[in-house]
Amino acid sequence: SNQINSDKQCNKFTTSAEKETCLEQLAYDEKIKNSMKNSISSVIGPVTFYYVNSESQKADDGKTILTIHFAVQNNGNQEVTMTCQRPDSCNYALSDGQNEIPYSTNTLVYGSLTLIPNSPKFLDWTFYNTFDLSKNYSFLVKESWGTGSMPVKIS
Repeated sequence: SNQINSDKQCNKFTTSAEKETCLEQLAYDEKIKNSMKNSISSVIGPVTFYYVNSESQKADDGKTILTIHFAVQNNGNQEVTMTCQRPDSCNYALSDGQNEIPYSTNTLVYGSLTLIPNSPKFLDWTFYNTFDLSKNYSFLVKESWGTGSMPVKIS
């Protein structure tokens, strides 16, 4: 029945390109809603971070490539900007309780992401390090609009 609704919603568009874009947006919205429903959430300031999952992959040098998948949603009534210009100037990090580990890559385009109220987005962070599985890791948020942390599983 969802498919029928989405087709109806996209029928108002006349060109096939517009219809395709509409269907892609609806598929993205559905995917993000399901991810948010099945994840652990942490509220930091006006933003809810949904920890979807993380995956780790061993590199040849013995280090691990850890990718953390989040969905983020601004629940406030004005825009909020997430900022992370470069690893040494970033409002986000991974912590093992003693040390902060800077990111290797993330999906913030040009170092920032503006969150429009109630329009969730997917966000990925990658860290490259040697992880001690006996430690508890957490993802840190250090923004002007809110600070906090959330636990991250590393396997």
